[in-house]
Amino acid sequence: HFLREEGVGGSNPLTPTNSLRIPAHPSKHLKKRCYDVRFVASQLKGYLMPVVAFNHFNIRTPQSLMERVKTFYCDVLGLEEGYRPNTSVPGYWLYLGDLPVLHLMEWVDAPEDERVPRGYLDHVAFSCEELAKMMATLDEHGVRYRRRDFPLKDNAFTQLIFEDPVGNGVELNFTGEGDS
Repeated sequence: HFLREEGVGGSNPLTPTNSLRIPAHPSKHLKKRCYDVRFVASQLKGYLMPVVAFNHFNIRTPQSLMERVKTFYCDVLGLEEGYRPNTSVPGYWLYLGDLPVLHLMEWVDAPEDERVPRGYLDHVAFSCEELAKMMATLDEHGVRYRRRDFPLKDNAFTQLIFEDPVGNGVELNFTGEGDS
């Protein structure tokens, strides 16, 4: 069961037959048609994978860097070590509140050179508060970061961008705190 666009010139298949019919809504700002996401989602119940939330990201690291990576995420970002099921691979689960958002696990067959080339994960992003306090924490821990400020309609949006000890990008997003 797939979508078909209705509107201009009758039915224009976006994908194969047995389709749902969803009306197209012309956008005032784009030359393409766009769809009301809530309407589309209501029509697609039962057709799509039921993804409901982000669960965690996993970093595998050589054993020689495991404690350094854990300490970085706990001391710099404030994640907390918590329960982790007993598994055959050493590691940690780091929590943001009640959620184990970062899983660290040993990379058993890691290359000997600790300067492992960056993988396909570009970055992970966190929504944050207290921009000035976070900048002071990064400075205190010697973390080199780049700051980017973006004006929004009614306030500002600031990003702090840096790398963790194994080269993964980390982005911290602050809304309404751009004057710090």
